[in-house]
Amino acid sequence: EWNIEHGHKKHEQELRKLLHEYNIDIAFLTEVDSEDIRDNFKIPDFITHYTLRSGDKDKIRLIALTKFGLPIKFIERTDLMTPGLPAIWIEARTSSNMKFLVCGFYREWSHENDSSTCGQIERAELLSEQIRKASEECKRVIVVGDANLCTDSWNDTGYRHKSIADVIKKSLVANSLSIQDIGRTCIIP
Repeated sequence: EWNIEHGHKKHEQELRKLLHEYNIDIAFLTEVDSEDIRDNFKIPDFITHYTLRSGDKDKIRLIALTKFGLPIKFIERTDLMTPGLPAIWIEARTSSNMKFLVCGFYREWSHENDSSTCGQIERAELLSEQIRKASEECKRVIVVGDANLCTDSWNDTGYRHKSIADVIKKSLVANSLSIQDIGRTCIIP
């Protein structure tokens, strides 16, 4: 998962290099923020997946890339996705038919001019419902993305986004998922 900060065009060469150099099979790009990317972004040897359309505007916040020609088969799972919610679900099947459900998501501060805490909680609940459905179907669920929440603080009673974080934390516990510590993230100029 890579938050490309509105820079899919300026980071395209670096992305191509990373995908091939590190032999990446599936990647999620968050904060794409483009209205003209749908069906127009192509990386050799990869299929580009987009979030579901929502209304007249088609601002894409997230895309997924899956490598084709592998023994692993990737299938976009639109039945687990919600229009307007930046989440993409991909089913991965190994050559031995082992199934994984992989989700990339981007938690927005504001969606269609709604930056209210209530709106953010509702959107977190939509993601939680997707996770529940996926976990009922498959025990091998992987969720990656940009939650825009500080996991170092989300257990603190005074954390200003605690009510949003609580929805996600409850979903993880209810579906037997855990957060893997990948270290602190930072913006590199």
